[in-house]
Amino acid sequence: PEGVTPPTPTPYENVPGEPGKVVPPSPTKPQDPQDPNSPKVPVLPHIPGTTPQVPQDPTKPVDPNTNPLVPLKPVDPKDPSKGYEVPPVPTNPNTDTPIYYVNDKQKAITNFVDNNGKVVSDPVVDQGDSGSKFTKSDEVESKIKELVKKGYVVTSNEYPSDDKDRVFDKDKDKDQIFNVKVTALIVPTDPNSPDKPQVPTDPTKPVGPNNPLKPVTPSTPEPGKPVFPEDPNSPVWPETVKDMVTESSATRTITYVDQNGKEVAATHTETIKFKRSAKVNLVTGEITYGEWTVVGDDTILDGNKLPKVDGYIARGGDIKESQEDIKATVGTNITQTVVYDKLGSWVPKVPENATPVPPITYPNNPTDPTKPGTDKPRVPHVPGFIPVGPDGTPLKPVDPKDSSKGYEVPDVPTDPTKDTPISYVPVTPEKPTPERINPKPTPVVPVQPEGPVTPATPKAPAKAGRLANTGTTETNTGLAGLGLGILGVLLAAARRRKEKNKN
Repeated sequence: PEGVTPPTPTPYENVPGEPGKVVPPSPTKPQDPQDPNSPKVPVLPHIPGTTPQVPQDPTKPVDPNTNPLVPLKPVDPKDPSKGYEVPPVPTNPNTDTPIYYVNDKQKAITNFVDNNGKVVSDPVVDQGDSGSKFTKSDEVESKIKELVKKGYVVTSNEYPSDDKDRVFDKDKDKDQIFNVKVTALIVPTDPNSPDKPQVPTDPTKPVGPNNPLKPVTPSTPEPGKPVFPEDPNSPVWPETVKDMVTESSATRTITYVDQNGKEVAATHTETIKFKRSAKVNLVTGEITYGEWTVVGDDTILDGNKLPKVDGYIARGGDIKESQEDIKATVGTNITQTVVYDKLGSWVPKVPENATPVPPITYPNNPTDPTKPGTDKPRVPHVPGFIPVGPDGTPLKPVDPKDSSKGYEVPDVPTDPTKDTPISYVPVTPEKPTPERINPKPTPVVPVQPEGPVTPATPKAPAKAGRLANTGTTETNTGLAGLGLGILGVLLAAARRRKEKNKN
């Protein structure tokens, strides 16, 4: 080969004593130092990076198809440096046998693996003669750029960086192996995050003093969009980012409806927002999430005080639960419903000729929408009538001395959704009795004597006595006459009353 000093041609050896004959070389019978007539077996020298070869038919020109070169056998197959056996002497010993030292074909294999040794791309296999320059350096560099475009960065590179070192060696039994190690780039997805990705200034080369790391700001993730817009060789966001979730919320909705589902009060809604970080493996598309954190400080979905709805009372649904606080859970929405019933009314039923009185709805409790109020309105006074409750009990007048001021309504019933009818019944006047119209006097019953009265026989006048210290006299006869006169008057009066009663 070029640059190698050719060995001295070795003439064929004659048979001793027979100059017309040539000793055929035999490796199995080397020259015997004790026998000067034993043949000499020459050995062709070893030239590193080459293999001696001869035409299959030394008498004919070399032709790759019909008369190719054939390598000679090394004296020691395990150590070619010991030389090679010469080929047989041709039939015509006057003809030289050309021996060609052909450059060995070498291989330079460049592998592309990750830091765990896993193959990430097909190797670049370069072949050439020993001592010649690599022919696929451009392909190696192109492959590295391709990997960077896919989202890798180079962590180490054994491929020679200097062109003068990109040469095939002279060891044909051992391929030249170069490993280029890469690692997938993992990028945070929030452009505003202080956690900026660090990449080599030149991602196609390992980090070093001449290729330091630098922070870069990623773009907003969109499939196929360059991650680093300022880099023409930037990788793009993988398809998986379209399903990436970094924001969530928890919403509580409380509705207030009647029995037909119609809204009777404004719906209460509260939402708490959450966020989390995400990092994307630009090669595999795998997304690694951080922990959810609340946006702000509030993590409690507050309960809502029951609204007072005029004419309604809260009777069903989530009455208690809707007023209790609940800790928000990411992605969990809560829906609660409070059902209101319409309050009943006092329904006055006045007489036909009286002014109609519309139903009076039970009052709302000002502090507890689950109960009716305690206010008691009044119903009007209708002359000649008195209002009574459902059980027939007359209502109590507002002013006992003046019923024209109206009457108090009955208590709200146990079921405040039921109406309370109030009827007006006529007042029946009390009929007078004959005695009350013309009362008869109570008759006086005369006192009848127990027997006939016998007049007393007058006695002889007694001697008149004198009253002490008066000078007058008193007679018993005068006193007796006075008593008889009075008795006669009484008897006459009794007789007249009796006759009058008979008439």
